[in-house]
Amino acid sequence: MQELKKLILKDMDQFFKKIIHKILIFIIPKHGAGLLAAMAIYGVILGITSINFFMLLKANLEFIYNYKFDALMDGALKQLAFLFINGYVCLMAYVCFETCKKILIKKIIKNKET
Repeated sequence: MQELKKLILKDMDQFFKKIIHKILIFIIPKHGAGLLAAMAIYGVILGITSINFFMLLKANLEFIYNYKFDALMDGALKQLAFLFINGYVCLMAYVCFETCKKILIKKIIKNKET
């Protein structure tokens, strides 16, 4: 049973790595100027999505904790779901920004060596 779980987890890990790799190839340009433009866009997205994120999350969780079912009826659960989606968008923007940075640094080093 444990071997089956390990095999399934290993296959899922490879599957998600392939999906993420294909997504990053699709949204990250190959040329230097495109990389800089993409880094600027991802930086702006990162900044917009991360402004007051933790303060809003804390306030939402406190609201749910204090008022429980009434808070959920007033839309706190919907707001919490949007905050989690916002967090994932922020994380994806950060990953794309860092990937662009890594590719750009490799290109600069490669050009200096030749």
